[in-house]
Amino acid sequence: AGIHCFLLAVHVLESKGDNLLAGSFAEEAGQRLVKMKHFSQASIFFQRAIDLQHQTSDCRLSCMKELLGCLIELREYSTSLGVLSSMISDINDKTGPYSTLRKECEETQLLLILLLKPNKRQLLPPLVSLLTRYTNRPLLDDITDKDLLLHSLVISIDERDYTSIQEVVKRLRSLLNPVQQKILHVMYEENSLHHSLN
Repeated sequence: AGIHCFLLAVHVLESKGDNLLAGSFAEEAGQRLVKMKHFSQASIFFQRAIDLQHQTSDCRLSCMKELLGCLIELREYSTSLGVLSSMISDINDKTGPYSTLRKECEETQLLLILLLKPNKRQLLPPLVSLLTRYTNRPLLDDITDKDLLLHSLVISIDERDYTSIQEVVKRLRSLLNPVQQKILHVMYEENSLHHSLN
């Protein structure tokens, strides 16, 4: 019943032209559904909040992060790549904390590409560029442990070096956020299964 009340509130506020408040109600409904582990329904509310809050980038980015968490739980990985691309587009050239968020989005995209293993010709140019960046030896300027481990992961998967994959995953896990950890876990399971079948 509570969710239906949120739905009604969103509809009424939207009809009155108060999209910002309607979006806030939609986001709160999504958050409550996540607590109940109703990720599919929650993702609908988060998407509605994103659509309603198109003029406030911070609110949109917050909702997109929450939508991403739902999609990863639902294993909708291709859709997740699209959400991350939208987040990066919204961030654009913003600096400060946005630079950290942008890098986090790119790292998550990389992990999803490693999980999905799409043909390069199926990837959009920014994703091809991202994969190439982590395939090439990292530049020493501002390099982090995480960058080096992600580079090692890309190379190990490309070379099907399962012993190295296992070692890199072990060291990388603690450096990732919860969403990235979930993707890494599934990716590792997929590679382990492939290895055991060969």
